[in-house]
Amino acid sequence: MRAAGGTSLGLTTLSLLGCGGEDSEEPKQQGLITNPEDTSNQAQHGGIFADHAVGDETNLDPISTIRGAGTGGIETAGYQKLLREKEFPGGTKSQVFEGDAAESYELADGGLRLIAKLRPNNRFDPRAPTNGRVLNAQDVAYSWDKMVEVNTYASTLANKKDPAVPIESVTAIDSRTVVYKMAFPWSALLAGLAEGGPHQIAPIEAEDKFKPQTTTRGSGPWMLEYEPSVAFRWRRNPGYFLNNVPYLEGYDQPILPEYATRLSQFRAKGVWSLLPNPADLPATMNDLPSVLAYQGEIGISHLHMYFSGRPDNPFRDVRLRRAAAMALDRELFAEVLSEAETLRSFGLPPTLIINNNIPGGASDYWLEPTGKEMGSAGQYFKYDQAEARKLISAAGHANGIDVVARVSTRSHGAGKESDIALEMMQEVGFRVKNEPAEYNTVYVPNIISAKGDWDGNISFSGGSMGFSPATGLFRVHHPAGGTSRVSWRGEPWDSDHKKISDLIDAAGKEIDQERYRSRIYELQRELGLYQGAVIVNFSTGPFSLVWPWVKNWNTFRLARATTGFRHVWIDEKLKT
Repeated sequence: MRAAGGTSLGLTTLSLLGCGGEDSEEPKQQGLITNPEDTSNQAQHGGIFADHAVGDETNLDPISTIRGAGTGGIETAGYQKLLREKEFPGGTKSQVFEGDAAESYELADGGLRLIAKLRPNNRFDPRAPTNGRVLNAQDVAYSWDKMVEVNTYASTLANKKDPAVPIESVTAIDSRTVVYKMAFPWSALLAGLAEGGPHQIAPIEAEDKFKPQTTTRGSGPWMLEYEPSVAFRWRRNPGYFLNNVPYLEGYDQPILPEYATRLSQFRAKGVWSLLPNPADLPATMNDLPSVLAYQGEIGISHLHMYFSGRPDNPFRDVRLRRAAAMALDRELFAEVLSEAETLRSFGLPPTLIINNNIPGGASDYWLEPTGKEMGSAGQYFKYDQAEARKLISAAGHANGIDVVARVSTRSHGAGKESDIALEMMQEVGFRVKNEPAEYNTVYVPNIISAKGDWDGNISFSGGSMGFSPATGLFRVHHPAGGTSRVSWRGEPWDSDHKKISDLIDAAGKEIDQERYRSRIYELQRELGLYQGAVIVNFSTGPFSLVWPWVKNWNTFRLARATTGFRHVWIDEKLKT
């Protein structure tokens, strides 16, 4: 099933399709779902939004972070990138880019150079050691060079790390002019330099004047006061180049790792927005009748079951990978995880799309996993326990097989998602022993970043597709990907994997839109046959609950997401 009105992820900047709603005192509603509306012309400046964080952070450094596949984690609110995706009231179906740290930019020499002129009024954090100075070209060049040196995901942009991507160098010409030199034209360049890539801009003082792992000194809209294990407290950066936004004076994020605590705090109005478990929506909305429900965009994230690349791992046999794929009842998985029956009965019917190796929210590129366009690969997305058992037996394990799962203790399938998938595998003959891997100390450094060289047989990984389909496939399936799930010490598993790697490389260099789309379709078919990383889950538009004095919630959007707190404001008349 294809989602109506899904997000378009075109590789080049297309026409603007978004439009804003009418202003009103209260958001309009359709049934139980509130329609976001632009009330910016009524906005009041000031106030501290009561937000929350679900976990602490071990590294706030924008250059070395591996969060968000290198695009950044919680620190991104305090930093800028060269470009950003333009935001629109109501959103847009196609990505449109504009300057962030850059005031203007142009492509020259047939796309082999990008010349950017930086903003003259774009200031870093007023605290020492940056002292509110203007961001300059030397900061941009420093951040690029350091990123190439230390960031796991530098391979998504830097030709030095991967010849399949183009940026060879970044040079400061003068204090306001910076030049990006490319090895070849690249259609994903603007997306890669905007929110989608790992190139955040830090001040040169980050080299030795402060500790960026625990302190932020950026030029973005917010400044951070960080109390480890307690809270992130953000305040408006007075040097941010936009004078009209943010409307808020700041927002506080106490670290609340327990869901029950977040829910109780929301009920007590100590937290003003919540992404609740679907099962809790009816009772919460019945108990709090003034609370508003918003439905988010169809997601572009997906969950994989992936395998150690060590040669002695039995899952190097494609028959076992296909058996694992066919053991999964994805329709049931989606119904259970989304609490679809409960939500439909209550009047909040969810949209559920089964992911392919391109997630369901990327409607321009997604193929229905069991549809005709998948050809013979579609059979391996079908739930078929009998065929799964036959494949396990054919691989030499007629009586089943013992396997070890190393599941992260936080995100990446932790909890219900991996539990359900592993239970389904047990039913066809995989005798699974689950050995949890602590997220920060084991999972991140020793499993997902290990290029396939890790103890155990199975793990899970979740994350966004990234800034383009080809780069997303590169990260997961290419042996040179920054946190490749299908690799043996940076090398392909076999000739079929080498074929897939070559197809990913070719797609990354394809400029023609239709040929690019054809390549992404071909890759989904090849990956469906190979099952190097088995797709587990589905995409949906999650429901969030928000107190009614919060205005412009979910209103200003990108092609793929909302834009955070830049346009949110507090209506003090409604606050209780």
